[in-house]
Amino acid sequence: MLENLGIGTTSLVLGVFDRFVASVNASKQRKHERKMAELQLIANSNVRDEYARQLYLDRLLNPVEKAQKVMQNASKHGQWMADSINYYYPDHGLNEEQVKIVSCELRSLSISIAHSETLHDLKIVYEAASYLAHLLSHFKHRDRKYSIDRSIRKGILDPLNDCIGNERNFQRRLGFTYSDDSPSDLILLQIRKQFGEIPSTLEGEIRALPSPLLQGLAVQYLNFESLADLTQWIHDRLS
Repeated sequence: MLENLGIGTTSLVLGVFDRFVASVNASKQRKHERKMAELQLIANSNVRDEYARQLYLDRLLNPVEKAQKVMQNASKHGQWMADSINYYYPDHGLNEEQVKIVSCELRSLSISIAHSETLHDLKIVYEAASYLAHLLSHFKHRDRKYSIDRSIRKGILDPLNDCIGNERNFQRRLGFTYSDDSPSDLILLQIRKQFGEIPSTLEGEIRALPSPLLQGLAVQYLNFESLADLTQWIHDRLS
């Protein structure tokens, strides 16, 4: 299972959950690049625009109140596991050093769930949590129903999976309709959220970008520390 991330065999070490998150992000980036290469062979611009729109929407969809409660409960469950494992670790075949790591990684999972602001964030955390559960499945409890991986699945993965699978659990930040949103409108909305108002000249440049560059911008904009970085990124690719 872990080989799907391209990281081979992974041992239980501090920071392994964050490593899973980074690997999931990298894997999604590789898939995006392959998809982009495929789309360049498609003459129909509507197909490319629809892919771009869906890419942006994942970053715009926020959990509604019901979904927020599911996420809060999942986060609390992770925190409870992180605390309780310290008392029962011998039953799971863990030693004192290992339980410190497991507890820390479960706290990281709990915090990541609590900090997930969009559907995009939650999908990444969910996938990383799946890999963490798989890794921890190697530690066996004599009673299967108390195993660590089962507790992660029942208390975290299953609820989050149901949450992600129901589109009614997420809503747009602003009341635009899906059909009226162009890819440039969606990415501009995200850029304004990150940097505030942007110069009209920069807005014009973004609106004029061809679809492939807009799709690339949708992936890269979170890496920019300033509007100057964003502007430079655009100019580098247009030069």
